[in-house]
Amino acid sequence: MPSSRRKQRKQRKHPYRRLHLPDNAPFELKPSPGKGWGAFATRPIKTGEVILQESPYFAVPHFTVPYVVEDATRLRLAMALGFWRLTADQLQQFNLLRKHESAQFPDNVTALCNSFTLDAVDGEHQNRGIFPLQSRFHHSCVPNSRVSPSGEQQRSLSRIATRDISQGEEITFCYLPLLEYNTRRERQLALVELVCKCEACLPGTPFQEASDMRRRLLHGLHYFLTGRDIDGKKLSDDSSPIIFPELKRAAENREITRP
Repeated sequence: MPSSRRKQRKQRKHPYRRLHLPDNAPFELKPSPGKGWGAFATRPIKTGEVILQESPYFAVPHFTVPYVVEDATRLRLAMALGFWRLTADQLQQFNLLRKHESAQFPDNVTALCNSFTLDAVDGEHQNRGIFPLQSRFHHSCVPNSRVSPSGEQQRSLSRIATRDISQGEEITFCYLPLLEYNTRRERQLALVELVCKCEACLPGTPFQEASDMRRRLLHGLHYFLTGRDIDGKKLSDDSSPIIFPELKRAAENREITRP
């Protein structure tokens, strides 16, 4: 049997073919060259249109990495309880998910690499939700969608088009908000397990160079106006996007008045 026919047969039997998509979903799951399976628009999608709204199967406490022993124990218990509460259909759907193109998750905790942070309901404690479909969309440093909390108590996630998306185009989003302000080199250091091949990551092109310049400018403006980095933290003089120490300290102390 020719290799192309074997490949087509393998794709038809792929577990993602059995994932339950909403009846009105404007996308389908299919192979994305070099990236496993991704989501592709089945019709034109307008800017601002909701592509997918999904509630989590369950949520677990969000801990920073590396975990301390107590956090790891609580996390495993929360994951075990979450899976125990799943319906038979939900468990069957979760078991269809893959870490990479064909590898299953080695354990339940590893599945958190496909989870999303939910807004803190009490203003302090955040959770991470397991979203089987939202986690099927690939990363791009030049994305065409974003995810935003929605629904009751902001417990659901809506995927919204940030620009017009053509039929057949892959639907992508930026995995980490910080990356939107990082240069190509900074993104490579942050995404150690991901090789991005979007326009902004192809080295030496006019688009990539202009993208880096734009991101440096936006990063500096954000720090200048807020006195903090994107994650809300102060940076050292060596890593700050503001190269003048006096100006940096003035921004951090909120001593800069706006006209």
